[in-house]
Amino acid sequence: MMNRRTGAIVGSILLLVLAGLIYWIMTNSLSYHLRAIGFSKENIVHEEGYSFSDSSDRLTKVMLLADKDRLALIVLERKAIWGWERPSTVSVAEHPKDGQYVLAAAGSMKLSWGKFYTENHVFAARYVDAWTLDINAGADPPVITGMDQMYLNVSYFSVHDRTLLFAHAISGKGSKGVYSGSVTEHIDAQLGAFAE
Repeated sequence: MMNRRTGAIVGSILLLVLAGLIYWIMTNSLSYHLRAIGFSKENIVHEEGYSFSDSSDRLTKVMLLADKDRLALIVLERKAIWGWERPSTVSVAEHPKDGQYVLAAAGSMKLSWGKFYTENHVFAARYVDAWTLDINAGADPPVITGMDQMYLNVSYFSVHDRTLLFAHAISGKGSKGVYSGSVTEHIDAQLGAFAE
């Protein structure tokens, strides 16, 4: 009688531990976080990984997502043991129009020649419908460069018969930093120059 009761208690405890472990794994997975905002892994257009925090084992992932009706940028941090934290940044545009941005930002402390400074990162994405036909026909997209105090990397993707621009801006050392408005204004100005 006692062995049966002990076995039932141990079995119940093991079942609870297993259920808790399965729940923990599911709610810390990348798929779970994407589903929570209405996307799936199939909607990932581009992703980049960085270490913005002090410890280099804390990977931060920036993901560009798009489906037929929405465009999004999310920023997630890897947990120390396994899985991903809830996204710290979620920027979603419903039915995005040409020129409508989704934005994300991050920063990290850097040390150079004995002095600390903050390196600011701005991620921006928008559709560039004016270039879709040209790019689909094989033309090269406009080359957009940074400025003296801003490194800028721009990539283009063909998504749902539209051209999607993804930009990553980094402030230069000693600068006052970049902010989303300066990045989007700079990109729009350079795109406007190519259109003329």
